[in-house]
Amino acid sequence: MNKRKRKLEGSKFRMLNEMLYTQHSQKNLKLFSESPELFEIYHKGFEEQVKEWPVNPLELVEQEIRKLAGSASIKVADLGCGNGQLELNLKDQPNIKVHSYDLVDKDHVKACDVTNLPLKSNKLDIAVFCLSLMGSNHVKMLQEAYRVLKKKGTLIIAEVESRVPHKEEFQTNMDKLGFKLQQKIQPNNFFFVCIFAKSKPKPPLPNKLLNPGKYKKR
Repeated sequence: MNKRKRKLEGSKFRMLNEMLYTQHSQKNLKLFSESPELFEIYHKGFEEQVKEWPVNPLELVEQEIRKLAGSASIKVADLGCGNGQLELNLKDQPNIKVHSYDLVDKDHVKACDVTNLPLKSNKLDIAVFCLSLMGSNHVKMLQEAYRVLKKKGTLIIAEVESRVPHKEEFQTNMDKLGFKLQQKIQPNNFFFVCIFAKSKPKPPLPNKLLNPGKYKKR
């Protein structure tokens, strides 16, 4: 790829990234539904970013799901799954059924607004947000994950450290939403993976948990 084209694609990726973080999820769904080519542009840029990272958080999430499942039959929802790589990676485990959701229908990925999942309540063992709590209404996404998780189900969040300026406040707000921290994995100063157990919510619920994520120009 020549330098000019790479710079243009990088600019488009950063623009889409900002929109995904700052707009309402319904607006993002409408945008990508009407222009699915934007989904490809965004995820191509995202994959270029992943190449620069010392660790891919998705690999850590996959490892934890394998540990949690063992030989038991479990149901997992990958929320904001991108191209659905987690489901593909776990194909060797027939006891693990993964439902992949994002903004565009593609192969095994189903399009939906994550605040309104096509799933019945209390049916999932694990819900995953891997760098995907994006949108001005991301708290609503967590409330929807709470709805579809079984009693004592597991929530896994992988995120960028810079999105959480106040760690104690983040944990307190997760408690309010009904998610009790069980484990935090910190492979480096860039990312973390938190594993929560579904518990009883403790209102008042927060309006916001995370700052928008930003990618620097390369």
